[in-house]
Amino acid sequence: MKNDILKLSAILLAMTLLMAGCSGSQSGSTAAPSAATPAPSSNETYEINIGGGHPPTSSLTICWNDVFIPRVQELTGGRVTVNHFENDQLGAEVDRIEQTQVGSIQITYCSEASSSINPKMSLFPLPFLFRDEAHYDTIIDGAIGAKIVEDFPQYGLRPLGFFENGFRVITNSKHPINSIDDVSGLKIRVSQSEIPIALFTAFGANTVAMSFGELYSALQTGTVDGQENAFNTIASSKLYEVQKYFAETNHMMGTFCIIANEEWWQSLPADIQQAIQTAASETSAYQRKLYRDQASADKQELLDNGMEGTTPDTAGFVAAAQSVYDDFYAKYPDYKALVEEIKAA
Repeated sequence: MKNDILKLSAILLAMTLLMAGCSGSQSGSTAAPSAATPAPSSNETYEINIGGGHPPTSSLTICWNDVFIPRVQELTGGRVTVNHFENDQLGAEVDRIEQTQVGSIQITYCSEASSSINPKMSLFPLPFLFRDEAHYDTIIDGAIGAKIVEDFPQYGLRPLGFFENGFRVITNSKHPINSIDDVSGLKIRVSQSEIPIALFTAFGANTVAMSFGELYSALQTGTVDGQENAFNTIASSKLYEVQKYFAETNHMMGTFCIIANEEWWQSLPADIQQAIQTAASETSAYQRKLYRDQASADKQELLDNGMEGTTPDTAGFVAAAQSVYDDFYAKYPDYKALVEEIKAA
């Protein structure tokens, strides 16, 4: 694992500079920090409680346990204790975001569901926005990614990095999907945010917004026919037990932002802040590599467990998605330039 992290040093340096730039003041200044490593502040000890939402086999869980926790302990000489509560132990995502805002937990990660707090997060699930993984990396490792999350301190949260949640596919228990017409009438679970709801409505589905923690039982009981997530999430959550078909539409790239309570962050001495930021950046890069290494194996796991896959023609999906952009620009006209910047990158 350490060798993998060393190989990613270039990415880590870019991400550390990108995200640490937000950590210099209460106002969220992006001024670059001093290159010097802060001297240890004292022998005072600290505790971090992380709220996680995925099962033990998910890369989103593994990276906290295998990278973040040991690196924080190493970089702080054991002065920081980290407790990771995985698999929705502290509640669903919306609950964990609220807990982080008020400071009852210190760190969590948020998807586009956080757009109700920070509207810029609604950019990430815009349909067919990212061409491929290389395009995605260019965005989140660079200045555009920093622009998207720069407003979080205004809402009491500190961005520390990104996790990838993969290009999404559609699953269902009714029939194969070969074109957009096959989505019509399906009851599809989507996350509790406006873009996925609008997108699958445009696709002709009957959308049902609910937390991820409720999804398995909803599929099992037939409350919904299907859902949309990446292969890794589908496999780690064993959704193949309650789904029969998957369609590789790759209609959006899932993204999580690592966030911390801003007031707590500002209360930390500089050396502890730097240690946490370094560990978060390394964790972010490691998770992305691990996620991609797992993806093909996870797809095969679905097939091995009886699911049937299709690769639909996405032309109809792309055309239907234009209405989502029209509505998005009507609501957020100031974000159009940022979207165009992403597409042009």
